[in-house]
Amino acid sequence: MARKLKLGRNDPCPCGSGKKYKNCCGLLNEITPVFDDPFAHYNQLAASAKLKLDRYFSADLKKHRQAVKSRFTRYSVNKSIRPEHESVFSDWLWFDVKDEQGISMTGYYLADNQEYMEQPLRECLQALDESYLSVYRISGSEGVTLEVQDIFLGTTNQVIIKEPLQLKEEDPEMLLLARMICLPETNLFSGMVLMLENKLLEEEFIKEHLDYLKNLYQDDFSCLLKEYGEIIYGIFDHAGQKTLVNLHDIRIWFLNEGERALLLGRLLSEQDYILQHKTAGLSWFKATQEIAGYSRMILGEDMVLSCSDVLEDVIKHSNFVDSLLPGKQVQVINSLMLQAPPDPEYSELWFMVLKDRECEKWLNTPHRELNGKTPQEILLEASGAEKVISILDEYLASIVMDEEKEVVEYIKIRCQDKEE
Repeated sequence: MARKLKLGRNDPCPCGSGKKYKNCCGLLNEITPVFDDPFAHYNQLAASAKLKLDRYFSADLKKHRQAVKSRFTRYSVNKSIRPEHESVFSDWLWFDVKDEQGISMTGYYLADNQEYMEQPLRECLQALDESYLSVYRISGSEGVTLEVQDIFLGTTNQVIIKEPLQLKEEDPEMLLLARMICLPETNLFSGMVLMLENKLLEEEFIKEHLDYLKNLYQDDFSCLLKEYGEIIYGIFDHAGQKTLVNLHDIRIWFLNEGERALLLGRLLSEQDYILQHKTAGLSWFKATQEIAGYSRMILGEDMVLSCSDVLEDVIKHSNFVDSLLPGKQVQVINSLMLQAPPDPEYSELWFMVLKDRECEKWLNTPHRELNGKTPQEILLEASGAEKVISILDEYLASIVMDEEKEVVEYIKIRCQDKEE
């Protein structure tokens, strides 16, 4: 069947909007001329491109947005999208989220419609599909042109902005979370640009966490930025709200007898670690100066585990092992940024750490049954362990789920060890 090569103004627009060509993609001719206002011209072009996507996928867009929203917010502080950040999420949805075939929604739209599209719109959509979220440091400005440096890639680019930005020497250095559209004629940012003052090591915080991500996936920064925009957003959000990222990092090194003896000797003699308890045939060491959250080194017969909530403790434990066993292979069992459950091979170890973490939380939480005291405080009293274990037995009698029973049983073991 012969295909129409030229569209009439009153023909249905091939983008799928249901409108006539003159009222849809044909309106590109009415966009502000580039010589009148470059920013308005290219910004309208990008807005028009996104409108095409919105119309084309309108039938199932709401359902799709809801399905992936929890994935995007998983790494943010409050696990929600502020209204002013909706455009950041929408861009990520259009241009970064890919299906099992590795194709984005924009990729499908281009495959179906690009031969009918005006060249400026096609180039804009292609640039958007290749774009990614990154963090930029402002390095200069002239008129409506801003010079920015990507803090991960080290590249410097010129982008056009709506109005001139007046920079003063006394102004704090600014970091931008933005998606850059690299068009043949110029560069500009897509949608909302989030700004952050870099005055309390915010840039260092962001870069250290992306280095952590890079080491997890053993990939280069350019791929990470495109594949994990939701993590970039989450790290930037934590930096902006001065909140540490809870990584739930668990990693393992397998040891021979000599390596185990070396580690045990150093752990027992090091001022940085103290032996907290021995449970389930393992020696549990706690850092004398915890940064935040849960942090342990766990020594078994043939392995040592590092468990840390925050990055600084991850680095501290890894450096400790590397200083004694340089080049020793390590396996990450669990991490917030892995986006997958632990390998079944390590599920028992993962659950063991979870039980100990929950135990520490329970022991250090005030309880009404204990007159507002913590179980840890009660355990220091005469017959305190007996009182705490009695409460745990009452809990056990009311629990149905096996996993919860295992956690309570573990706490009982910890308390019984204290009693002895």
